[in-house]
Amino acid sequence: MKPADFVRAICSGIALQPLTAVVIESTANGVGNYFHKEWLRAKDGSSDKAAVFVGWHEIEENVADAGDVGQIVSQMDEYERNLWRRGLTLEQIRWYQLKRREAPDHSKVMAEYPTDDTEAFVNSGFGVFAPDLVERMRSTCHDPVAVGEVGGMALTGPDALRGVKFAADAKGCLKVWEWPARERHNSDRYVVTVDIGGRSAGADWSVIAVMDRGEADGSGPMRIAAQWRGHIDHDLLGWKAAAIAAYYNEALLVVESNTLETERAGSSTYILEQLSECYGHLYARTLRDTFNPQRERRLGFHTNRQTKGLVVESLIRAVREHEYLERDNMACDEMMTYTQLPGGGYAARDGCHDDVVMTRGMAVYVASTVRRSPEASCSYFRGR
Repeated sequence: MKPADFVRAICSGIALQPLTAVVIESTANGVGNYFHKEWLRAKDGSSDKAAVFVGWHEIEENVADAGDVGQIVSQMDEYERNLWRRGLTLEQIRWYQLKRREAPDHSKVMAEYPTDDTEAFVNSGFGVFAPDLVERMRSTCHDPVAVGEVGGMALTGPDALRGVKFAADAKGCLKVWEWPARERHNSDRYVVTVDIGGRSAGADWSVIAVMDRGEADGSGPMRIAAQWRGHIDHDLLGWKAAAIAAYYNEALLVVESNTLETERAGSSTYILEQLSECYGHLYARTLRDTFNPQRERRLGFHTNRQTKGLVVESLIRAVREHEYLERDNMACDEMMTYTQLPGGGYAARDGCHDDVVMTRGMAVYVASTVRRSPEASCSYFRGR
């Protein structure tokens, strides 16, 4: 039985009467799971429960003789100095210093003896994104203003891009945080990125993200305007993404093409070229190697070791510098479980996903490398 089902079965037998209570206690283990989601709901006040966190410093026995105060202070790093600023005593900090000596790296101590709830849920020493910066991003996350679907007069073909409109549907896969800007002629304001997943319910998710690049003068941070997430046939996903891009002022549509190019011979050419015949603002990259002296262009964004590194580094910078505003807590959850592999690559932790994170990374990277133009033109095809 899943945790949510188990808890619901237990709580259904508790009467809503005085002198009754439901207490859910757990040692935090990762983000994005049932307990973490319930914890976030309790923190923001949307749950019927109150959030109670007990840090290591709230346990009275977690102290050690301070001894030589000068030595303790001289051995403090920035993390421990921050503990002092938070009001912890030298005896507590000395105890923490001794505990740090027991573990090969600090992350193990933070997982076992968390100072706050953020540390409690992060249990990997190979995280790509700084937990405190990710938690800062959560401050701009909130429920969408609308949920539904965007579509045209048909599911595929030219009619899929005619009469495109939004239809509210509580079971829809599209979350809208901001509606398209009124100045529809400014078609380079939005970047729509697509990470292609599987068709079945147990497969990776397909995600379409809409990034608002803001005003043409570059003022203000970028921000997530909408997101579609679900399972769908790949050709339908392509037309769905094009419809969403069309709805958001004929946005630049960036489709991650790895799945299409490896799934079966010709599928990338078939799906993306069909889209390009009906939708003009489709991202393409230039092939730069000795086998392509003509500098051939190919539709779609191909993720390889080099381009993935560029995408991830762009997103790391954007998170650090607060260059874009996130709206979906799921993106923050995925960042917290996104790790760097021993060989230098990047991937989601086992059992976790990175579909949402990749759409953000592609959006930030493309937004910073594809120049903006006051008018819609073929400059959109100048991918790297």
